[in-house]
Amino acid sequence: MRFTFLPILLLFIFGNVNAQEEGAIFKETTDLAGISFSGGTFGHAWGDINGDGFDDLFITGHGKPYLYINNRNGTFKEYKVDYFRIYDTIDGNIVPVRKFDLHGASFGDINGDGKPDLYVAIGGDNGNSEGKRNVLFINDSDSLVIMNESRDYLIHDSIGRGRTPLWFDQNKDGFMDIFLSNLVRDDGVFNSPLFLYNPATNLFNKKSTELELENYALYFSTLLRNADNDKNLMLTVSEKGDEFHIYDCDNIPFKNLYDGKIRGIRDAAIGDFNGDGLQDVFFVGNNWGSEIVKFNDTTLRIFLKVNDANSAAFENRVAFKTNGIINVESSFFPYKGDIQQYWFIGKSGYQPLDSIFDLDPNLAINQGIKERCTFCIGNYIGYNVAEQKWEVYIADALEKAGSAITVKSKNTFSGLETFNFENQGRLNTDYLLQADNGGGFKLIDDFLTNGANLTSSVSVVAADFDNDMDLDLMLSCAGAAINYPNKYYQNNGNGKFVEILNFGATGSKLGRSGALTTSDYNNDGFVDVFLENGEGKVSDDGVPFHFNNGPSQLFLNKGNQNHWVEFDLKEPTGNRLAVGTVVYCYLNGERQVRLKGSENHFFSQNGQKIHFGLGRNEFLDSIQIIWNDGQMDSYQFLKGDTIYTIQKGDVIKPNITLVNEPNFLLFPNPTSGILTISGIPNSTALEEVSVFSIDGKQQRQYLLNYKTTSFTMDDLSGLSNGLYIVKIKLANDQIFAFKIEIFK
Repeated sequence: MRFTFLPILLLFIFGNVNAQEEGAIFKETTDLAGISFSGGTFGHAWGDINGDGFDDLFITGHGKPYLYINNRNGTFKEYKVDYFRIYDTIDGNIVPVRKFDLHGASFGDINGDGKPDLYVAIGGDNGNSEGKRNVLFINDSDSLVIMNESRDYLIHDSIGRGRTPLWFDQNKDGFMDIFLSNLVRDDGVFNSPLFLYNPATNLFNKKSTELELENYALYFSTLLRNADNDKNLMLTVSEKGDEFHIYDCDNIPFKNLYDGKIRGIRDAAIGDFNGDGLQDVFFVGNNWGSEIVKFNDTTLRIFLKVNDANSAAFENRVAFKTNGIINVESSFFPYKGDIQQYWFIGKSGYQPLDSIFDLDPNLAINQGIKERCTFCIGNYIGYNVAEQKWEVYIADALEKAGSAITVKSKNTFSGLETFNFENQGRLNTDYLLQADNGGGFKLIDDFLTNGANLTSSVSVVAADFDNDMDLDLMLSCAGAAINYPNKYYQNNGNGKFVEILNFGATGSKLGRSGALTTSDYNNDGFVDVFLENGEGKVSDDGVPFHFNNGPSQLFLNKGNQNHWVEFDLKEPTGNRLAVGTVVYCYLNGERQVRLKGSENHFFSQNGQKIHFGLGRNEFLDSIQIIWNDGQMDSYQFLKGDTIYTIQKGDVIKPNITLVNEPNFLLFPNPTSGILTISGIPNSTALEEVSVFSIDGKQQRQYLLNYKTTSFTMDDLSGLSNGLYIVKIKLANDQIFAFKIEIFK
């Protein structure tokens, strides 16, 4: 029997798994913050439940959810959400005491009271059940009422295999709608529907096939800002993770604008990565196959996945050497029942009595290995006396099995070999989908400057983590048998990234990495990160299979000297959390863009405050907010290091007062194209003169840095008629601003 030796698999060994990380950018604060959740996960969401301005955290727990309320001092108070009830039916019979199978979660305001309600998608038992309702917890008086009200609004979607909900106002009527990404069912009775709110009935109308999607089997969807016609689009990623689509979703049916294929897509982050003021998409991928690794010197972790060609010639087999008795623990899925019935030991293929068992290589009953049978399902193990090694393989007549196996010994392991592994390309190429001004996109894979663009990533987030005015990336990574170290890519400001190694959030090797999210949970202006390590299968009682049982982790951004600004946006009625609102930040002639609603991604939702890094600038030049109805509010010269709560139509006085300084004279005003500023104090240098249109866009900038009592701009004739603002900055950090009018 031919095996292949794979020494590379020994490289995925971390340091001390119990030590909390601290690096150049982040430090782990899980324990200090009071986050104790460990175990199976499949999604989480950040939202300000009690309206105190601090993000709270809901973890779905794959059926055993927890709620963490922010104490506003860097810690959280934990609440266990007991929500196991008689809820499911199979063949018309009620089935009690089954886990809820909670997946993606998202906060949104369903009833227009300005308080975030919580919607959670239910998995649906691989599409084999009916009657299971998605979960809606209504926020009443700044507290979630743990009672499912989804049926009351007709958004229970009882035949779905829910993955990720997305709240947005699809028809622009001022009320929140919900799009739900669902997986395929074996019986074909499924779709990924849009629920449209009807204010006349306070109920939702379901739209499914009318949407005319290219693919209705979806992992997740999110919002994306279109550069060509200034509208919001919807990005969807398919169930198989091999294709994505971008839709104009203003009308039904949706219009497919762009589609692409990328191997193993798992998640996407939305943002302007190359600094051109347009929103791009960063895709990460993962394609687990079979794998064997040394967890440590005396522990092996093996994941065997049945190949498509399920025959003896294509069996996944592994071999290893160690002295003495071995201990075996495993999880075998998707099949149910006692795990020991899926083991066949030695030449005779006898089955163990317990799910965890010891094997002695000196006993004849454990020697040799049973040949596969046509309709057998399970794991086969035996000791090869001649070569003094253990051999393991998997077989499954239905070609669906995966087996997670842990093997322990009192002695070291050596001679790891594999046969017919189809995971040689398990490290995927990630892609940057870059937008252009014409509304098109281009896939780019050469964005990383100091390493190979190959990861095994399951989730990605984008944020200006160092507040230097560009978006950085963090990727959570996992293999089939062990977590891989997470990655951090620092943006050079032009869409090219440098991988930083000692960043402080490489993550635990315990469990299996899942969704990654961002939130400035302590409101210090530096974006923090939360990571799941429990993705994957769980048993009917909610206990995660042993490979998937890991601790969730909270990483605090340590910060630096750069400045920042954050915006908590509100609308007075209907869509009061302002999902779909676009914010442009102008500073030093550069434009940054954020879209509220693009924080949704694979099974999860980031914190919903809009965050901008300002670099070493203490003030931003202007903010332009485009609300869902197209109304625009502009605010100039706001001070940084501040969280602004803004409701549509608010009047906010600039932190830099518009003055009529008696020593300054701007003439002629109105001007047809030439403007002179006189009366400038010559005791300090004139550092900068800038001209802004009333919407905040910088039109002219003059960097001077010399002493003078007057300055003339003679190139304003190219500007359109209207009001403008002139900003004057002196070297002693004094800033003055004036209104002028151009009239030709």
